[in-house]
Amino acid sequence: MLLKRNPHPKVRAGAVFVYAATETYRIPPVPSTQKETSMSRKTEATPPENTQWIISRLDLPRRRGGAHYEVQHADGKRETITLSNRKRQVLDALIRNPIYCASPVRLSDIVLLLRNENGINIETEFFQENDGIENTRFGIYVLVDRVRYLGEVSTVASPAAESEAA
Repeated sequence: MLLKRNPHPKVRAGAVFVYAATETYRIPPVPSTQKETSMSRKTEATPPENTQWIISRLDLPRRRGGAHYEVQHADGKRETITLSNRKRQVLDALIRNPIYCASPVRLSDIVLLLRNENGINIETEFFQENDGIENTRFGIYVLVDRVRYLGEVSTVASPAAESEAA
């Protein structure tokens, strides 16, 4: 079988394509020359049983309003952050359980923002699964820093607004 150039450059190596139900080919794996970063690690074990798939936004925690969190980093330094919307939902999900990386909800975008903008240490653990037919590599996000929910952001009413309501 003749291998063709990958028509979809964003599709990972090893993907199988079928064209017009007559031609099937496999993209050959590319040898990895990249080192694992400090935010990722490879393991031979299996993911924890409580790892959650986020298939739709309904699988995320419901609350989206502003909330305060205390983050304790590995060096013992503590900081308080405020998150809302999707960042809050993803962090709440990570506090409960590790979550699978592959998701149609675009979790990786939010995890990247939590890492870079908020300084939260979230590792990507990679797993290798060999079912005899093909090797599959997948990852999960794991919260490394200790994060504690402090409470909702309170909306303080101004004294003028209180007097108008009375």
